[in-house]
Amino acid sequence: DGVDAVMTDCPSVAIAVSTADCVPVLLYDALHRACAAVHAGWRGMARHIVRRSIDEMVNMYGTVPSDLYVAVGPSIGPDNFEVGDEVVQTFDSEGFDVNRIARRYPSGRFHIDLWAAAVEELTACGVDLSRIEVAGICTRAHDWEFFSARSLGFHSGRFLTGIYLSIKKVLGEKIQEPCRPCSFRLDGPFPFFCAVRLSRGYFREPNRTAYIVFLLLLVRRGRR
Repeated sequence: DGVDAVMTDCPSVAIAVSTADCVPVLLYDALHRACAAVHAGWRGMARHIVRRSIDEMVNMYGTVPSDLYVAVGPSIGPDNFEVGDEVVQTFDSEGFDVNRIARRYPSGRFHIDLWAAAVEELTACGVDLSRIEVAGICTRAHDWEFFSARSLGFHSGRFLTGIYLSIKKVLGEKIQEPCRPCSFRLDGPFPFFCAVRLSRGYFREPNRTAYIVFLLLLVRRGRR
């Protein structure tokens, strides 16, 4: 609670953020074997949480932004993120290109493209566009797969988006190994979670050493 980003360079330590419309951003530094998970709501995005997270990786691990691989996970898409003029003004005052990330719809109301805002932040930091993957999945439009606070209410569930580095030993030497799909049940009042590894092509690099792990809450609307 009260934390919008976590990072680690420890192998076999999963880090994740919980969201239900906000933007999960995963950062992976292959050179220094470090990663970060960032929670970016519209306020956090406007206040440069993504940029600040990269700055922290630079300070902590010596990360070079151009070496990063980044995944922007499922979140509310521009067609469903209607906002007031004050939100657009906030992004404008923080230096975002509102002509690129905001558009007035036929309803007369503005809509914000948080995916475009994330990409703008990343490229402004020096991340290569070819190393950024945007899931392009709107949580409100797919609220039967992902929780959406706008669709289901603020007290809807949350899903986790996380990343970890896995290690195995080969001939006495430690080498990076991609994590494997897994599922597990949490004790106590928590429902069942399923971890799903994305495809090998997600980062467009065959030799990368990290995989994205989406933890999707499955117990919902009577499903088990």
